This record gives sequence, structure tokens and C-alpha cells, in this order.
Amino acid sequence: MSAFKKLDRKDVFTTVHLATKSNSTSGSNASDYGISFLSGVSGSLSFPGFSSPASLQYPAFSYEQLLQYRSIRQLYYGNVSEDLLTGSFEEYRQSSIYSGSRYLGDRVGVVSFSRSRYGEALKPGTFSTDISTEYVQNEGDYVLETIAAGGEYIEDLPSGSVIDDGEGSIISVGSYSGVADGTRVGDIFYNHGMVVFTDDYFARYFSNEPIDPLSWSSLLSVYTFNYKLKIRDEEFNFSLNPSAIKNDGGSIADNISGSYFKPYITTVGLYNDDQELIAVAKLSQPIPKSTDTDMTFVLKLDI
Repeated sequence: MSAFKKLDRKDVFTTVHLATKSNSTSGSNASDYGISFLSGVSGSLSFPGFSSPASLQYPAFSYEQLLQYRSIRQLYYGNVSEDLLTGSFEEYRQSSIYSGSRYLGDRVGVVSFSRSRYGEALKPGTFSTDISTEYVQNEGDYVLETIAAGGEYIEDLPSGSVIDDGEGSIISVGSYSGVADGTRVGDIFYNHGMVVFTDDYFARYFSNEPIDPLSWSSLLSVYTFNYKLKIRDEEFNFSLNPSAIKNDGGSIADNISGSYFKPYITTVGLYNDDQELIAVAKLSQPIPKSTDTDMTFVLKLDI
């Protein structure tokens, strides 16, 4: 009679469940969620063709912006030749629906999620943000209030919202100067937690931390260890409850020594090879141990 039973390798297997978590935040506290807004410009980009008000001098492009632009180009747009993906390198295609066209201008705005916030990937079709930032009017053009003190002068501020179409593209909802409703304004790379705006207006807008809300869902695989515990009819037909033992030296109490007695199973423990308890499973209600048929318990342990 033993209180332990060794499991065979075939009695233990792993299953995977893809869990989803919905997230949202306002742009003003996005950094608290590990979200970064980055700006990238090409080396060929010159100063804007329009004149800025004296109080809003256009900032010089930094070397950091140049490096960020080149990094994005190398990762996601290095294969672009006449707006087609050549297939010579890793393309990070997000869908097989599109033939592969991607456009990269002289500027990018990047929304970068930390791994702790997107898990294994951003869930396709869940990223969205409204663009309703307050602005002030200055000499007939518009300037973002959040960066008016030292940021970039933006002509024709975009409005509306952008959504992820679920196929790797960022689509505008609503229209503004030069961009129609439904226009592709950027790309999203789900497994990398990266949203890249390639449209000039949106690229400038998302080069700084906006105050508008962001919404997205993250994906994370939950691994479950399944332990299949088979108990034969002649096994474990006894009780380890202290109340089942007499005080006369350890003999079994009279009320449970008859053939009619059936113990109830309330708890199952998992032990390592050194007989150290590593996990405990509690049944929702006691289960009588059958002496006529075999029984099987399945334990699930999420990791």
C-alpha cells in the first residue's frame, strides 16, 4: 500500500491557449505604459518649404532622428523598389492579402510598444486612436498646442482617427487636406509592437506624444501542463486521514475496516523525484473512490 504513484511520460502533455488582453490609455500617460513616440527623417529632407512664425522656429533635425529613420527603413522598407517588396530579404509581411506594396517617404512617426504591453504580438485589427488634439490658430495655419513651445510647426493639422485594418495597414478614418477617407497612412508590425506612420502629416503628428487615447489588444500564449492521473480500482482504497487511525499504536479504526468502506478523494498532490510537494490540486467536492472501476483525474497547471 503506497500513497504515491509514478506518472508515465505519456501521462503528461502541454497545451497552449492564446490569451487576449484589451488595453487603452490617453496619450498624455502613454509613457507610463511603456509606449514611445519616435521621429525619423531621411538625410535628404530639407527644411520645410513654408515659413514658420517667429515664435515657432523649426527645430533642426537631429542625428538621432536620422538613425531612427534608417533603422526603420532597414527593418521594414529595405526591400521596397518602386513601391513593391522585392522578396530579397525578410519582409515581415503581416498578411498574404496584399501584393506587398509599401511606401516610405522622407519622414516617419513611430509608436513603439514595450514587450510588457503587447506580449507576443499586437492583436490584428485592434489598434486605433482618435485624432482630436486641441490646436491653436496662428497666421492661418495650425500648431499643436502640446509642442507649440518648441516643437514642430504643422500646416493642415490632421483630424479624425486611424485604425488597424487587421492586415498590416494603418487606415485613416475621416478626411483632411490631401488625404481621403480610407487612405493607407502607415504600417503596423504586430509581432514587433511597432506602428509606423509614413504619411507626412501623420508622421509629424505622432513624432511627439499626443494627448489622444490609444487602444489595442495584446496576445500572450498561456502554457498549460496537463497531468493525466489514472487510478485502478484496486489502488488507493484506504484513508490517510488521522481520524482513521486508532490511538493504540496505529491500527485502523473499526468503522472503516469493513469491505463497505470507501474513502473520499479531496486533494491530489504532485511531487518531484525527491518526494517534495510542488503543486496541490483541490477538488470542488469530495469524490468517492470506486473499488469496481478505474478512475482518471486530469490536473491542469498554467505557466
